[in-house]
Amino acid sequence: MSTAHVTGRTGTFNTFTWNSSSTWYYTTHTQRPQPQAIHPLTGPIFGVITILMVVFGAPANIVSFMYFMKKSGSNASTTIYRLMNMVDLFICLLLVPIGINYFNPHRKETPY
Repeated sequence: MSTAHVTGRTGTFNTFTWNSSSTWYYTTHTQRPQPQAIHPLTGPIFGVITILMVVFGAPANIVSFMYFMKKSGSNASTTIYRLMNMVDLFICLLLVPIGINYFNPHRKETPY
């Protein structure tokens, strides 16, 4: 029995197997790309950027939401702005655990 391997650009490789009955068997295998190490300061830099986004973004959204709440009239555009501020504030608050995790010393230093 003989075997030939052909590797493609996408990380797949094909196996052609020749057995004793003169038949070729074709099998496709997929390899996962190997993660590459990144610089150890990348995590803390992203952590600082994330925390700054929360520190400036959350109060700005709260002030903006208060402005649209005090604005007289309840037309569609004011309601949309209020909803946008609430969603943006929620996103800013969701960034807190992500920013904290960037400072975790046990975090893997790979992009995956």
